[in-house]
Amino acid sequence: MHRERARLTLRICATFRSGKVVDTIKDAICGSAVCKVKGEGGAPDLPLVYGTIRRRAIDLARSTDRRAIREESAMEETPECWFDLDVEQNETARLVNEAMKRMPEKYREVVTLKIWSGLTFAQIAEALDIPLNTAASRYRYGLEALRRDVNLKI
Repeated sequence: MHRERARLTLRICATFRSGKVVDTIKDAICGSAVCKVKGEGGAPDLPLVYGTIRRRAIDLARSTDRRAIREESAMEETPECWFDLDVEQNETARLVNEAMKRMPEKYREVVTLKIWSGLTFAQIAEALDIPLNTAASRYRYGLEALRRDVNLKI
């Protein structure tokens, strides 16, 4: 019966790609073993191990949910305006702001990180988990889209 549970647990773990899930299971197993060693010694009780895995999995799910909620609320709080109010009074600034809103998200991310955050292409590639050349080409395509869009309006 215990071997069947162990095989089932391994199959469940194999379906997850997240390193956090695997780390959580390893921590739960090690924590159960440490508790048993501090007590009587020997192998930990399987109900203790499964209970620890379950509790830690629930904690991981809750923390992941809380993080997702925080990130969503942070995105909602970001201003829609890309410029300060003083600069926005300028017609060109207004046109660039509108063009940035119409730009595809993947280009807008790179352009924003490069110009407003001052990051290098290597830092942008690492932050967005994309290849370096992809970050550079998205920046180039984003600037071309801005030039084309703003020149049509002027």
